[in-house]
Amino acid sequence: MNTVSASIKSKEQASRKELLVRFVYAIPLAIVLMVLSVIAGVCTIVQWFHILAFKKRNMMLNEWIVKYLEYDFKVNTYTNLATDERPEIMPE
Repeated sequence: MNTVSASIKSKEQASRKELLVRFVYAIPLAIVLMVLSVIAGVCTIVQWFHILAFKKRNMMLNEWIVKYLEYDFKVNTYTNLATDERPEIMPE
C-alpha cells in the first residue's frame, strides 16, 4: 500500500481580485466535480464487485478513482483558500 503525501504552497499576500476570480472559477469546477464524483462512485461499486468476484483490483478502474481523488484534492485546496495554484477545469 502506498502512502499519501501533499504539498500545499500559497503566497503570503492575497488580493481581492483573485478572491473574486476564485469564486467565479469555483462554479464550473463544482459542476465538473459533481459529474466526476458520480462516475467515480459507479467505478467504486463496479470495483467492489470485481474484487469480490476475481479477488483482485481492476487497474483501469483503480487508476480512474485515484485520478478523481487527486483532482478533488486540487479543487478543494483551491476553493478552500489553501493554495493559489488554479486547477484546470477538465482533469487529465
